[in-house]
Amino acid sequence: MKIIIFTETKVGEGHYQAATAIKTTFNESYPHVNVKILSGLKCISPVVEWGVVKSYFWMLQYAPFLWKWIYTKTKKSSFIQSHLFAFRLMNVVKQENPDIVLCTHPTCIPALAVLKKRGMFQFKLGVVVTDFDFHPTIISTFVDYFFVPHAKCKERLIHSYHIAEKKVYDFGIPLHPEFDVEMNKMAEKIPSRVIQILVLGGSTGYGPMEKIIQAFSPFKDHYFLTVITGRNKELYTKLQAMKAENAQVLGYVDDMKKWICYADIVITKPGGLTISETIACGTPFIMIDPIPGHEEANMRYLEEQGLGVIAQDVEHLPNIVENLFYHSQDWREWKKRILAEQKQGAARKIAYTLTQPF
Repeated sequence: MKIIIFTETKVGEGHYQAATAIKTTFNESYPHVNVKILSGLKCISPVVEWGVVKSYFWMLQYAPFLWKWIYTKTKKSSFIQSHLFAFRLMNVVKQENPDIVLCTHPTCIPALAVLKKRGMFQFKLGVVVTDFDFHPTIISTFVDYFFVPHAKCKERLIHSYHIAEKKVYDFGIPLHPEFDVEMNKMAEKIPSRVIQILVLGGSTGYGPMEKIIQAFSPFKDHYFLTVITGRNKELYTKLQAMKAENAQVLGYVDDMKKWICYADIVITKPGGLTISETIACGTPFIMIDPIPGHEEANMRYLEEQGLGVIAQDVEHLPNIVENLFYHSQDWREWKKRILAEQKQGAARKIAYTLTQPF
């Protein structure tokens, strides 16, 4: 059996990490299955990939309202994304000749559905949703597997989009196998030591990290911050230069579980993979500065379920953290909700499902 996973490596680390989690699981549990990860946009055209990435990050920095408008107003794929992308992907699929094609990013789904519709290939097509909501462009009757994060997504696919129930699996967002071990680490009592806060901004260091450090700097006896800037070297240098007494600044780390488990609370933008890792570790989290569109949808779901707290103003973060820690009943109820949301072994369940007769 051969499986190709189309993902994106430059417009969201979570999509790629989900792909590697699935590949790692296959390597460990089903070594006879050949799994290959490909960057969809790069396969279509390196020039297209460059243009999309540049445009995306330009909008996030200078015109986030434009990206939000595109995300919310787009209900179906364009001719370019479906038919022209299909033309570019056709040779890749022919060369690889996979039995199954998975997508952990929406880019290639419409094009692959077109290839299946034309009857050119016999591969099974699977979609892995890496946020707590999904965009309508993933919908196609030619998708054979929908792997979604929770039951509400499953219900919406079945009842609103008339997807056959047998195609939809609410396994959770696939994480690296190291996160499969259940982590019930939230203390019943208030920590007597300095409260450890982990500040995350995804692989690009997105968010008001400098302002967060400044907000906590007057309270060095109460809080200590670990700030991870990801691959953003410029931000790393800038934050290091602040020389805050109660903060350490790290660049990209490959042992994220250790830092999440050590923290008493996480402050982060609501990226699907980061939040799933945080829930898997049983660590409470505060959500700030979501990327318009998909992360705003994540934030709404997480707030509605009572899983995360939203901070609208960075200056109020110290007060929010203090209130959370010193209301023990609220803390215990929060703990129960987070533990109830834990979904262990999503990558393992996806791998098992794909090895079974369809």
